[in-house]
Order: sequence, then structure tokens, then C-alpha cells
Amino acid sequence: MKSTTLALLLATAMLAAQPAPVVDGLLPDTGGSGIPTIPVAESTPGGALEAMRAIPPDFSDGILVVTGRSGAPDPSDWIVLARENQDVSTLERFVLRGGRVESRSTSLDAAEAFRGSDYINPDEVAVDSRQAWTIAVGALESKGAAAASADYSLKVPGKDVDGVWTVKVLDAKGNTLGEVEVSATSGDVLRSR
Repeated sequence: MKSTTLALLLATAMLAAQPAPVVDGLLPDTGGSGIPTIPVAESTPGGALEAMRAIPPDFSDGILVVTGRSGAPDPSDWIVLARENQDVSTLERFVLRGGRVESRSTSLDAAEAFRGSDYINPDEVAVDSRQAWTIAVGALESKGAAAASADYSLKVPGKDVDGVWTVKVLDAKGNTLGEVEVSATSGDVLRSR
């Protein structure tokens, strides 16, 4: 009897010591605190988050825009424009493939060069490109045509505003089926046209 009780107590203690599991991509609400769960975007191979996290550390706090073309769902290359953390006058264009920087050059994008400091914080992005694809395709289901690929753009459109994915969904012939804007933090469809 004592050994059964001891074994039961030991098993209960071991279960309690394990971290709470992640369910449906959400962190658990621990301890009944009433704090809502927070969506977590996992960095998927080939995704935009993987590309942003591969940017050199001296540019990681200055990411302005992330773009990718012809993704099915993820593009082969991501282009990231970022300012140097210490010298905001330096705007670089990074081409990333497979989570690695393939090339780096000074950006000649005048619009981004003169834009304010509305930077993308990868830690605040809860919707990666593959999730943005799923949401955008779902929002355009009523059009009836099959989605084959998408062009992506992730930006922070203004001060104190969350990042927004703009996903242009294309059919197999490259014709535009529609364009969907998706919140990068909540996954809400902001606009569909």
C-alpha cells in the first residue's frame, strides 16, 4: 500500500514538473492567471521568419520590408530591406534562400530609404508566410479558381501599428485571383479584393 501511494505521488510530481504543452500553436494559459494565450509563429523552413532571423545582427532591429515572389506557398528567395541598427542611413538589400544570406547590397529603393522607422520585429510576428498563404487562399475561396502561388510583402504601415502581410494570390497561369491583407499578429483578414 505504501509503495503504491509513493509511486502515485512520484508520478504526479513528475507530470506537474513537465512544461505545459503547446496546443494549436498557442502557448497555454498557465496557472489560471486569466491572461489570454499568445499565438506563436514557428519559423518554418523556407518561411519569412526564417529569413528575417538570418539577417546579420547589426541589421536585425531595422527590418523595413520583407518580400517574396511566386511562393507555392513559400518563395525560393526572400528579399529583406533593413537599416543598420547603429547607422540608420545605411539601407541594405538582403536576398535569402534556405535561411541563409545569398547576397547583400546597398539598396537603391528611394521610397524605403526615406520612409520613417516603422520596423518589423520578428518576435512580434505571430503569422508566418505559410499561415498568411492559408488565410489568404481561404479568404478568396469564393472566387472559385485554384491558387497556385502568391507574391508576399510584410510591412509595418505606420507608427504603433502591427505588421501587415499583403498576399497577392495567383492562379497557375500567373493571373491575379485577388489580394488579401492579413494582420501579422492576429491573422485577421484586414482587406480582401
